[in-house]
Amino acid sequence: MSSDSADPNEFLAMEKLEAELKSKGYSASAEVRTVRRSDGQPMRMPLLRVDWPSGKTTRTITFDSNSISALSKIRYENFHLLADLEAMVNTTTGEIETRISPLIRNVPGGLRGRDPSEIPGVEKLNPDAFPIAGESDPWDSNEPWRLHVTNGPVAIEISPASQEFLTMFGIRFQGPVTLKITGLTTRDHDGALSALQTYGRSFMMDLDLRYGIAWGVTERRAPSRRATIIPLGDAPSFPSNRYPAEPLALYTYARSAWGLPLLEYLAYYQAVEYFFPVISQEETVKSVRAAVRDPRFNPANDAAIRRVISLATPGGFRGRMTEREQLRLTVRAVVTDQAIRQFLETTPHIQEHLCGKAQVIKGVERLQLQNAQLDLRDQVADRIYAIRCRIVHTKDDGGDSGVDLLLPSSREAQSLGPDVDLVRLVAELVLIDRAEPMR
Repeated sequence: MSSDSADPNEFLAMEKLEAELKSKGYSASAEVRTVRRSDGQPMRMPLLRVDWPSGKTTRTITFDSNSISALSKIRYENFHLLADLEAMVNTTTGEIETRISPLIRNVPGGLRGRDPSEIPGVEKLNPDAFPIAGESDPWDSNEPWRLHVTNGPVAIEISPASQEFLTMFGIRFQGPVTLKITGLTTRDHDGALSALQTYGRSFMMDLDLRYGIAWGVTERRAPSRRATIIPLGDAPSFPSNRYPAEPLALYTYARSAWGLPLLEYLAYYQAVEYFFPVISQEETVKSVRAAVRDPRFNPANDAAIRRVISLATPGGFRGRMTEREQLRLTVRAVVTDQAIRQFLETTPHIQEHLCGKAQVIKGVERLQLQNAQLDLRDQVADRIYAIRCRIVHTKDDGGDSGVDLLLPSSREAQSLGPDVDLVRLVAELVLIDRAEPMR
């Protein structure tokens, strides 16, 4: 064996498993990647990509040499992955298994809440039965334990992850704990997902309420594909703008929420929404000014005065405007057609997501660049507002919007990156437009 190659048997095992998977109807493709060893020398590593069943779709899983060896030892055809969760169902036994982890992670341990291993009734297990391979997961207890509750034939258990789970998700250490549900008659993806909601999430909610255990089902976050910002080549200069404090705080909060697309989106939207009253009043001022400049305006005529008052009062012009109309006014005031088109040209992915005929996000219209009858700024405003309504699940202008709540773990939410960038662009432009010169 040469110094730049892995064990030849690993490549043979990869080819054998690839052929076996294909014979069973799986889409599988083998490849060889060159990596650097700890001593800096190159080494060829076998990888196997498999499109694994996940409801009506599939999810691509990549197995390395260790995972390939482990996969060949389990009845992998029994397992289907559940939506965008680190979860799976055994279609033969009906057992559901999902990883759980702290909901609050980037804070000191004491602020994350208690560890589930501290709950009364937890059974300590023999550490020798769960050897740790490789690194330990810093978020999980090093001492194996089990919590088991039942109601008739249905059982819920929190315990170390099964070998099958570790293999399917390519986990190299024994540390993580998983929640397991058994005793159900369901065997299919949608039934398992519903059962996980009914039993698993409810059980974790009870643990939080009763013991302060802020843990939950681990969601699989797809990497966001975001707009590429080309940094300027000039050195920084003293700030020339003073930005309004409140919307700037909302914008900064949105920037800190990267990876939480729904929260990020709403924070940018609120930064834009902050300016609705001001910009709406500007329209009112224009309307009143136009009315009194009209040569036919007679200040001695009570009816003419009442018309001016109706434009200027809260129940007048602005009072008749819906939130969507106020957003349209704001976008028109600060965004140009050219700015939108330049943004859409940032990457092909952004343009396809926002303008493609097949829209991932339900209830929104694609941006039609070639339609001269539709103002591109109004299209942007309407799309931003439609997604905002999906997130907060409001009624659209008093009527039923007919779309479901946009859930954080959904494929729609995980594909929201270009829309987050779009509302961020509007927030940036309105902040710049409303900035005052620095004195």
